[in-house]
Amino acid sequence: MTRHGEAHSELILRLPGTVWNERGGFTASVIAREIQGDAWEGLLEFIAVGTKAPLSVTTGIETRQRDLLALERWASGVTAVYAEGALSRALAHDAGTPQSDLLAALEEIVDAIDRRLPHVERASESAIAEDARRLRAAAAERIEALRKLRHARG
Repeated sequence: MTRHGEAHSELILRLPGTVWNERGGFTASVIAREIQGDAWEGLLEFIAVGTKAPLSVTTGIETRQRDLLALERWASGVTAVYAEGALSRALAHDAGTPQSDLLAALEEIVDAIDRRLPHVERASESAIAEDARRLRAAAAERIEALRKLRHARG
């Protein structure tokens, strides 16, 4: 039971394998947080592996679902390429992230999408591919804006 003012959260799924980027490897988990009674928010938590000091970053809200079962279904569809992009977003939004790190994170998202898009074999992945194309376009726009800002600052 959740006390008033507290968000109830729970582990939904530990993703298989390790998510890698230039900072190393991370384990990934889908976490659910209860909101407004029976509604739930889903987010991803990443914990660095192989480091002496544990580094943990969490994404913002990745999804909102009407109930826990719907969130569990969503979590079961999280792919490796989605986790790569989520890790980049989590690291980019971590407090104090400089613009150069944000630019690198966005470039990682674009690279991850580019690696995956040519390999869409199943018809059920067409919606994921379309979402990835939109995400890639938004990331490319942000990359261009950050490059212009960096160039303007000298």
